[in-house]
Parts: sequence; structure tokens; C-alpha cells
Amino acid sequence: MKRMNKYYLTIICALLGFALQCQVTPLEEIKESFQSYEYAVVIELCENLIEEGKDPEYYAKYLADSYRLNNDFERSAHWLEYLIEYQLAEQEDYLNIALVQKSLGNHEEALKLFMNYNSIYPNDPLVKRHLNNKEYAADLGVINESISIQNVQTANTKMNDFGAIEHRGKIIFSSSRKEGSSNKRRYKWDGENYLDLYSLSANGKEVMSFSNEINSSFHEGPVCFAPDGKTASVSYTHL
Repeated sequence: MKRMNKYYLTIICALLGFALQCQVTPLEEIKESFQSYEYAVVIELCENLIEEGKDPEYYAKYLADSYRLNNDFERSAHWLEYLIEYQLAEQEDYLNIALVQKSLGNHEEALKLFMNYNSIYPNDPLVKRHLNNKEYAADLGVINESISIQNVQTANTKMNDFGAIEHRGKIIFSSSRKEGSSNKRRYKWDGENYLDLYSLSANGKEVMSFSNEINSSFHEGPVCFAPDGKTASVSYTHL
């Protein structure tokens, strides 16, 4: 009987050891999600841990990069400044804070940051291009008078809308909007729906799903058409 009890004790200890090895720490889960481009997941995990009282030091880098890669430049700037203030920043963070400030329209601040970065890392060609073209932002604001730009509010949303192309009098584009989409999957990069193709009517008043045969559970788009308009080439991505 004692031998049998010893045998069961050995099995229990082995199983406990295996279970402990299989446990994944929150930081390991965050790292794995980040390496898998699941930035929306990373943000949620990090923000929840910080809200629970965990030290932001371990998550600031992941938040700074995940927000930046989702074009949330204000939040990215906050965490980049945190990294710099607490001397946790790496070389790329000093460059990214300049790029983020430029994206936010803070061009004078961005120029100072580029110059500061250049004084520390003088051999980076990317920064030299920025410093050699200081009026780039101002040049973007100069629009040829023969060009008219209008916001088509029925097509533009807060979601991802891009890759527009004209086809038989309509505008075909990719979007992560929910309306008219049967695809319920969420893209873990940004937390939005998977992309489908949509068409905008000639009068710009109606947006509808482009094709139920083309739209699927994958990302669809961009799309292009052969000169005869009868053949479409579509990019499909599944992440």
C-alpha cells in the first residue's frame, strides 16, 4: 500500500510540474501577441495590467509601438515620452517620437527632436532626409487650383477605407466597416473587422457590398481590373 501511495504521489508531482511549465506569464503572452502582429490584443492586455496596478515600466514599450502601428499617435507619444523620461528608451524610440510628433502636425517640435536624434546618431540616412526637406509638410498644403477635393461622407468612415479605383462608373474600395459585411472576424492588428470590397454609386450617395462571390472570410483588397473590365485581380490575406 505504501508503494502504491508513493507511485500516486510521483504521478501527482509530475503533473503539477508539467502544469507549472505550461503556464504563460502575462508578459510572455504580450510578447507573443506582439510578435504575431496582434497589436490590438497587446494594447488591451497592457492597459488592463496597468489598471490593475502593475508597473507600466514593463509594458510602456509595447504600448508605444502598438499604438503607433495603429496610427494612434497621441497615445503612442504619451508612452514614448514615458520611456524617455524614465531612461527606458532605445535608439528607435528617439526616432519614433520625432515621427509621431510630425504625424500629429507638431512640425517645430518634430524638427527639434530630429535634430536631437541626429546629434546622437549622426549616421542615420532617414533623419537626414527629414532634415533636408524641412518644408515637406508645408508643401503638402499647396494644392493645385485645378484639383478639387471633397469628402464623400457616405464612403469615408472612422474605419479603414482605402484602395479606391473607378470601375464602370462606380468607385470600388476596401473597408473594415461593419455595415453590409457578413464577415464577423476581427483583425487582431487593430481590432477592426476583416476587409471587404464595397462599391460607391456614381452619385456618391450609396455604398453597398461589391460582390458576395468575392467577399469572404479573408481580407479582400485592393482590387484592380483588366482593360476590358471583365477580369478582377484581388488580394486575399488571412492573418
